[in-house]
Amino acid sequence: MMPAVMLVRALALATLPFALTACGVVDSFGPSSCDRSLDGNPYQPYVDGTVDTHGVFRSELPTGELLDFPGGAHWKIAHHLGEEPMWWTFYLSFERMGLEKEGGAYAQAAGNQAVLYDKDAANLFVVNDSCSDYFLRVVAGTDAPQ
Repeated sequence: MMPAVMLVRALALATLPFALTACGVVDSFGPSSCDRSLDGNPYQPYVDGTVDTHGVFRSELPTGELLDFPGGAHWKIAHHLGEEPMWWTFYLSFERMGLEKEGGAYAQAAGNQAVLYDKDAANLFVVNDSCSDYFLRVVAGTDAPQ
């Protein structure tokens, strides 16, 4: 057999596992994804946060600390509004202290970064449906958005 043909066959065999991984046929060669299931990540209760005089809930602690929000995390956040919120906004940061850290920032969540799975008169059920790690800030209210 010609050396070039042997080289092509060797390369084809060496790259086959990666090609199959990309097609979803073989998944043991690639990185594992985070567990986003409720069984693997049950809802964690969060009861802190504050409601201001305008009836707006904010999840951060008085120190400015945000909720740890790793990939697949499920939070059951007590909003203390006394009724089901009419609106909510999720913000994400790469810093636990958000704006309280020099150079820190946060931005509004998009897509599956923070998903509201349910809400009621007591809680918001928020899930990080991505596999990226963030810190979470929740703002919600029962009247027109502030």
